Amino acid sequence: MRGSDGADVLGHDLQRAADYLKRAGQLVILAGAGMSADSGLPTFRDEEGFWRNTGQRPFQLAGYEQFQQDPAAVWAFYLSRLAQYRSHQPHEGYELLRQWCHRLGEGNSFVLTSNTDGYFRRAGFTDNQLYECHGTIGWMYCDRPDCVFRSQGPVPIHQNRLERQDPTRIPRCACGALMRPHVLMFGDRSFDQRLQAPALARWEHFKQQLGVHNSPYVVLEIGAGDTVTVVEDETWALSRNALAVIQINPEKPIPQEVYCPWVGIKSGALHSVQALNILIGD
Repeated sequence: MRGSDGADVLGHDLQRAADYLKRAGQLVILAGAGMSADSGLPTFRDEEGFWRNTGQRPFQLAGYEQFQQDPAAVWAFYLSRLAQYRSHQPHEGYELLRQWCHRLGEGNSFVLTSNTDGYFRRAGFTDNQLYECHGTIGWMYCDRPDCVFRSQGPVPIHQNRLERQDPTRIPRCACGALMRPHVLMFGDRSFDQRLQAPALARWEHFKQQLGVHNSPYVVLEIGAGDTVTVVEDETWALSRNALAVIQINPEKPIPQEVYCPWVGIKSGALHSVQALNILIGD
């Protein structure tokens, strides 16, 4: 936001959000692509996003049907993303969020993210507090759901090895079928949900514990868009009994009708978390 009026509004919203965070006994972090944008990663729909300059519609490029029709093109797309993810680092905001969660104590915080970059894990969040609902791009497995090798678990993607061999060469399983990234594609009929099951179970258990013993919880939504709504839907469902929702997104308006106080912070993830950290104090 620009100008003194905009700065005043942002400062007021940050203070409101900090006041709710100070009162929270539990914290739910729901993160979309905007969370990692400040690490230098493109989102999907902005001017520098992954969807730009591809010559294909976004739902086609990252769709399972396209993977079956032109696996080399889809693999090139995912390898390009993987190269960017690996060449950057989680920004300071991740570590600050991890510290907030640590101060709340074990079992009182959880992260659900639709991001596949693995940055929360790289920042030190553990399996007990993290659900990467769309998978993690650094792993792959056989495209055949009934493949015996697939049942042995995913294998890491050695990107440089693939590119040295031939950038158009498609990884294949020992059974002869295509390998695929562990990323949920649009219209995906091969995504291995079994790999997500333990994290999903922990997430569902955590939600059942929210508000127990009258412990107020805050929902912190960061960088979530409104096209793929998995994060947004969780925010809305959890807002019914939340102390407050804090929505960090420079572009997204807050809903007109809400169940609880809803604070919209019109700034990027890194700046917002840093500012809140100062206001929260030790």
